Amino acid sequence: MRTGALVYGMTLEQALKLKDKKLKKKIRQGGKAGNFGLLYTMQPAGFVAYAQATYGVEMTLTQATDFSNAFFKEYPQLVTWHENSVKTAKKYGHVRSPLGRVRHLPLINSDDYGLRSQQERQCINSPIQCTLSDLGLLASSILLERYPDLWLFLFTHDELGFYVPDTEVELWSARIKEVMENLPLKELFGWDHQLTFVADSEYSVTNMAECIDLVV
Repeated sequence: MRTGALVYGMTLEQALKLKDKKLKKKIRQGGKAGNFGLLYTMQPAGFVAYAQATYGVEMTLTQATDFSNAFFKEYPQLVTWHENSVKTAKKYGHVRSPLGRVRHLPLINSDDYGLRSQQERQCINSPIQCTLSDLGLLASSILLERYPDLWLFLFTHDELGFYVPDTEVELWSARIKEVMENLPLKELFGWDHQLTFVADSEYSVTNMAECIDLVV
């Protein structure tokens, strides 16, 4: 929401006070486009196409450039993090996630600009994306050990999908959220993370294209 507010030229407080749920969701979509695009060093021209194709957010090249500048002004340490990530990858030939997963980057020092740039983006992207995926894997294993009859039918990146009785949606949502938001990361991996991980719930009694937000 904080990033989405930047996209639409408002403060976070203004965005949070909006009563229109559809508008708030639209703003959040704009935030997703910003976070998942610019966070990984996407340039304004690519960001215009990415935001439209992935999140349905339309903007001009000028707007994308202005937003990019505002984004890095709002989160100034991202540039330092980008630079440090690339330096680490160039020195060791790999990057490592907080949980210990290694992403090898053998072409990070290539003379080919295209290959080198791709590997530089991957060294920034991989530790975050693979960590989210690993959190999902850990959550699924804990859930299936704790609830052997729970039917997990989908695991996509950082999203778990379950079949549950339609009369017990809220019950199972609460159980699943409790596990996903309280993973034993310090006990298992020694990772004392600073951020709180929050799991969102959606449900549908028809198909996945008609999911409804569920607040538990």
